[in-house]
Amino acid sequence: MVAVEPSTRYQSASLVKLLVGIAATRAGTAPARVTRMLRDSDDRVASLLWGELGGDALPGRVAASLGIAGVGPPDIWGRWGNVLLSAEDLVTVYRYLLTDMPTLLTPLLNAPRTAADGFDQHFGIPSAFPGPWAVKQAWGTSAQATTAHTTGIVADRYVVVLLTSHPPGTSFHTATTAATAGATALAPHLP
Repeated sequence: MVAVEPSTRYQSASLVKLLVGIAATRAGTAPARVTRMLRDSDDRVASLLWGELGGDALPGRVAASLGIAGVGPPDIWGRWGNVLLSAEDLVTVYRYLLTDMPTLLTPLLNAPRTAADGFDQHFGIPSAFPGPWAVKQAWGTSAQATTAHTTGIVADRYVVVLLTSHPPGTSFHTATTAATAGATALAPHLP
C-alpha cells in the first residue's frame, strides 16, 4: 500500500455519488438512473436522488453503515459536492463495492471520456494506466479550493484513490494535469 495523508478529508465533488449510488441501489432505485449518475457523472440525476434519498443526512447514514465514522452533511445545505471524504473513506467504499455491490462497478468500467456536463473525465487513472479500470472521477470549484480527484479499481485488483486540492481559481487544466502526474508516478509501483 502507498499512502500519503490518507485520513485527510477533501471536498468530495462527484465522489459522493458513490454513496448516493449505494443508497439508491439499497432503496431499489431504477438501475438506469444510478448508471447514468455514476457512468456519466450526471449532476442532475445526483441532485434528484440526493433529495429523494434523504438529502444532507444521506452521506453520514451510508458511511456509518460501511463502518466509516465522521462523515457528515455538506457545509452548505444541499450542496452535495461539499461533503468531506478521505482516501481511507473511499478505499472502504470501493472494498464494499467489490465484495457486496459489484453491480455498481459496471458503470465505472464504462465511464466515457466526456461526462454529462461536457468535462473530459479521462484524467488521472484513465490517462496513466492501460486498463482495465473502473473509475469515478470528480472535479469542482468552491470558495475554498479547486479539486480534481481520480479514483477507482485498476487491473481488477488495486484500489487507487488520488485526491487533489488546489488554491481557489486554479484552472481545471492545471488540477487535472496534477492528478494525472500523480497517477503516472504511482503506475510503475503497481505490477
